[in-house]
Amino acid sequence: MYVFAKSSGGAAVVGVGDGQGGRPSFVLVGSSVPTSAFAGERVRQLTVYPEKGKGGMVAIACYDRNGAWDCAMVPIVWDADKLIVGEMGNGLLHNSFFSPNRIGHLYVPYRSDGREAPWIEVQIGDQRYTSNPDRVNGTTHLVTDTNLLCKYLTEDVDANAVAEAAIKSAADRTLSERLGAVQSLLATQNETLRRLAAECQRLQGMYEDRDRLVTEWGSLAKGLAKRLQRRWFLSEEDQKLLSDSRLTL
Repeated sequence: MYVFAKSSGGAAVVGVGDGQGGRPSFVLVGSSVPTSAFAGERVRQLTVYPEKGKGGMVAIACYDRNGAWDCAMVPIVWDADKLIVGEMGNGLLHNSFFSPNRIGHLYVPYRSDGREAPWIEVQIGDQRYTSNPDRVNGTTHLVTDTNLLCKYLTEDVDANAVAEAAIKSAADRTLSERLGAVQSLLATQNETLRRLAAECQRLQGMYEDRDRLVTEWGSLAKGLAKRLQRRWFLSEEDQKLLSDSRLTL
């Protein structure tokens, strides 16, 4: 993949070519300068608005013509009043960023099924800071703000800003995990309440059936008692009535 750009005034429109005349869409992984898209958004072209006289960098990724991920950290520089996008203006792309004081790398997933997203990592001393939560360990810390990581690489923010962002990301992740646990507990409790409500409804139906049967039995018993008061013996009709009342109960 290669980058192409058209600049006008203090802005530039950036796109990606596949080498065969195609213009595939790409993902903005992060940027140190204002852009027309949000980090993580997929676009076919991107407008960048760097401060005049001040360069920067955008990190992008897309699928190549073989269906695999490709990525690049694209430098943005000024040549007098002319805005240039790409390494020395020749359009070559690299996924590593090196300067005298900053080291960073743009990674892409091995899979192209969309289940993973490209991420950025920077090295500060013996510690790493990454935007990929699956990479977190004892010496690699999560920073979800990819734009901040890009700004660190272009020396627009210092190491303290990255460390503070890592603390905030860790707190947000802990809060998110706790919130997920609470939501799971609430879902379990809601299911329990639903089952209890269904059981209460079933028992209420049983009581209603019992009351109906008692009422029917009482009516039959009263009718039979009246007949017995009028006669000293049971007719066939009375016997049938008594038999029906027993069957009902």
